[in-house]
Amino acid sequence: MPQKSFKVTARARYGDKYFRAALFEDRPFEEYKSFVLRVSGNDCVWTRMADGIQSRLVDKIADTTVVHQAWRPVIVYLNGQYWGHYNLRERVSRYFVAQHEGMTLEEADSITILEANSKAYYGSNAEYKALLEKAKKMSPGTNPEDMQYLEDNIDIDNYFDYMIFEAFFANSDTGNIRYYKVPGGKWRWILFDMDYGLFKSSFNGIGNVLHPKGTGINNAIDNTLIRKILENKDMQHRFLTRFGEIFQQLTTDVMLQQLQECYDLLAPEMMMHFDRWAPLNLKSISSEQPTTVDGCLRYWDTRVERMRDTMRKRPTYCYDQVKAWFKLSDAEMTGYFGPRPDFAPGATTD
Repeated sequence: MPQKSFKVTARARYGDKYFRAALFEDRPFEEYKSFVLRVSGNDCVWTRMADGIQSRLVDKIADTTVVHQAWRPVIVYLNGQYWGHYNLRERVSRYFVAQHEGMTLEEADSITILEANSKAYYGSNAEYKALLEKAKKMSPGTNPEDMQYLEDNIDIDNYFDYMIFEAFFANSDTGNIRYYKVPGGKWRWILFDMDYGLFKSSFNGIGNVLHPKGTGINNAIDNTLIRKILENKDMQHRFLTRFGEIFQQLTTDVMLQQLQECYDLLAPEMMMHFDRWAPLNLKSISSEQPTTVDGCLRYWDTRVERMRDTMRKRPTYCYDQVKAWFKLSDAEMTGYFGPRPDFAPGATTD
């Protein structure tokens, strides 16, 4: 789209190597190496806040260790010219990880970050690739030593939470992922790029992350580790117990309230934003996207309502998908997740 995202980085030669400001009221940090002004990725022509909403929802799971970017809608001017609505985000980098892991920014160079299928984002991928290749030959379901090796190298609670969020939010584009290791620590995952989360209520999130051939588009991302861990019955019980805990916190009411809070922040600015950008919308990118201000406002409200509808139905679909995937009885499912939720009032019929 014509409106582009920006990565903003502090440079010592321009006065200071850090931005010394509390950019986000829900984060304790007062200095940043960089930040992102994001148009919302794939969602830039839809709600413009899907990724941010999901980040805010993860904030509600107080005991999770899955780090994720703070979200704050802002208005941008470039050289005095109005540039419209942007999403201010923490930038996922070694500095981001250092802050969230309680390290100083000066210690960030010691962190390893990988992306996608073990590709080095910062540091070396050798250790993780060795772990992955060894795991492929393991039998953690029957060999306690194999299971212990995985526990020694992977933060299981963190990994479970990450996979649960991906499955619950039904993210259909799980290829753009980040995971990391600090010195002396275990591998942990970052919730990142959720533009296709809460997009389609019936998408089989658990089937996607646990597919035998891999996860994501064309099953392109290796998911050996989670599948191997869940071969162990004790681990499967632990995973389902945690899934149920998160599931019962992210109710339709909670999700709708969070969406409304985010909507109320964006709505007053949307007329001016579309006045700036509507005439430049490219039909080659989104044939549905109008090129008039009124048309864009109506379309934006339509897409927001579509997300509301997803939230009204997603818990029901998620419940049924988990039950089917793990072949659980009604009693087992109730024990883990509580009673099966019906579609919430106002949901459309699929």
